Amino acid sequence: MITTASCVRLSLHLDTVENDFQVVAFSGSEGISRPFSFDIDVVSTRAGLALETLLNQPAFLAFDAHGAGVHGLIGRARQGIRGKRLADFIDPDLWLSEQLVRAATWGWESSALLEFFLVESIKALGFVLPPEWDPLPNESPATHLRRVQVEAMFWPGGGTL
Repeated sequence: MITTASCVRLSLHLDTVENDFQVVAFSGSEGISRPFSFDIDVVSTRAGLALETLLNQPAFLAFDAHGAGVHGLIGRARQGIRGKRLADFIDPDLWLSEQLVRAATWGWESSALLEFFLVESIKALGFVLPPEWDPLPNESPATHLRRVQVEAMFWPGGGTL
């Protein structure tokens, strides 16, 4: 059975520098007599990370949980916008569409499976679900999903999702 734990996002690993990097995007290029070059955008909760400690460090950009990816050295590093989280880069409608397609591909069509999958996927992004979205006593998965769906449609923004 496929679980959300087996759905690994892109990740950047550095053995020599403690980090909590989450990959937002990457692009790569190659040329004749030139090695591959990748630009990788990451977010981190470590505001005080000294960028110079990253230079010339071995790194591994993992594409999946099975070891597919590329090894290399960090050639340059720069700081972008402070205070951004991975979730700030995600379009909610696109994200939900992708999750529903993935669930349909796996045959996860029941309300209980969709609820489990979406909640675990949201938590994996670092969101904390508001307590009012917890299932109510004796609430069926289908009723719970409909109630949260209606609440989300009228969510005013700000604070937690």
